[in-house]
Amino acid sequence: MKKTILVVILALTPVLVLAQDYSNLQQPYLKKNSTSLFDPSRLTMHQSISFGYYSSGSGSGSMGYYLNSIEYSISNPLKIRVDLGYMANTSALFSRNSSSTKTGTFVPGVSLDWRPSSAFHFSLDFRQVPVYNYGNYNNYYNPALWEDNH
Repeated sequence: MKKTILVVILALTPVLVLAQDYSNLQQPYLKKNSTSLFDPSRLTMHQSISFGYYSSGSGSGSMGYYLNSIEYSISNPLKIRVDLGYMANTSALFSRNSSSTKTGTFVPGVSLDWRPSSAFHFSLDFRQVPVYNYGNYNNYYNPALWEDNH
């Protein structure tokens, strides 16, 4: 009988406990017109991750890519964006020759955008593009396309 009463009391105890009231918590002290250099409300971040697998007559492999884009609005028309990436050759986990893997952290891009009006937009970009076998499908990245051969 004592065990039954103890089980009933333990079962009803969570019902009797009141939840903490979060409605009247003090707000952190932040000035609305703060002149600090960094305002978190102007910061945005976007993350993406992708994986790929390739196979050909000479071999196969897989790659993983993580990208974090951080954008900060310095003023109303001026924004800066930094992309941070990490690329990993996931097929190297099963390879004997793992010294030839291309992995690591890099900065694939930085941009500065200034748009003082809807009719004017100035953008300064730096992009780091990986080197591929150019073929016919992604010939845009072929350096020979951009060289002046005259």
